[in-house]
Amino acid sequence: MIQDRLRYFLGILMAIPVFPVMLLQAKKLKKNFPDLPEAQNTEGLAGAGSQNIRLLTLGESSVAGVGVADHQEGISGQLASELAMLTNTGIDWQVIAKSGYTARQVRENLLEQLPEEDLDIIVIGLGGNDTFKLNSPWYWKKSMRQLVLALHKTHPEAQIVITYMPPVHTFIAFSSLIRFFLGHLTKLLGREMKRLAPDYDYLSYFDYVVTWEDWITHSEARKKEDFFSDGVHPSALTYRLWGQDTARFIFDHVPLEKSPKGSMPSQS
Repeated sequence: MIQDRLRYFLGILMAIPVFPVMLLQAKKLKKNFPDLPEAQNTEGLAGAGSQNIRLLTLGESSVAGVGVADHQEGISGQLASELAMLTNTGIDWQVIAKSGYTARQVRENLLEQLPEEDLDIIVIGLGGNDTFKLNSPWYWKKSMRQLVLALHKTHPEAQIVITYMPPVHTFIAFSSLIRFFLGHLTKLLGREMKRLAPDYDYLSYFDYVVTWEDWITHSEARKKEDFFSDGVHPSALTYRLWGQDTARFIFDHVPLEKSPKGSMPSQS
């Protein structure tokens, strides 16, 4: 932990001389960046079974489906479809997300929208906006801990999964300079999630760092542009890959036992 704090401050010191350049690059990017809408249709059902698994996805713009028209093509629909196939049961899914939100903003503004019904799995997709706002790793960890505890308080029966950090180091809309420094910070935020997850038996973290080699190897795409809708947000292809990877992680590592209303054997 001390080493990561030193890495954080070292990154800050290294960024100071080039900060004016990065600021100009960021302003130019923001001025010319397309304003894509969030996806439509925030609820759905994938597969079929006698006792459906209730899945909620919660987070920022990627969970909100920016880059595709319908959530069926986004992380939520793709995750549900793959998980339904793996578990051979129905996945009743719902999305609660907002573009531009940090972990703290999600906790303060979105939790009131959570359904009262029991949830079996809550998947959290956050980290991009905390990175863009240059929030420190320990502030991020505190915000995520508070979010996880708030979710567990309202839905104690749910398994909570934090999916892997946004691959900021791959965002082709960013300059190599911005990718380097923000990618470094995102990596530190991810390490904090790896430390947080063991604190709670109902919490898991999908500890995976996206690489071009992995994406290209298990997809039909061969160009970096194919993985983005706007240079930052995922394309339909990337949402599919992300959903499949996350579903497999859940199937392999997360207990999928149902609440008392029904039962399903653990897959782990």
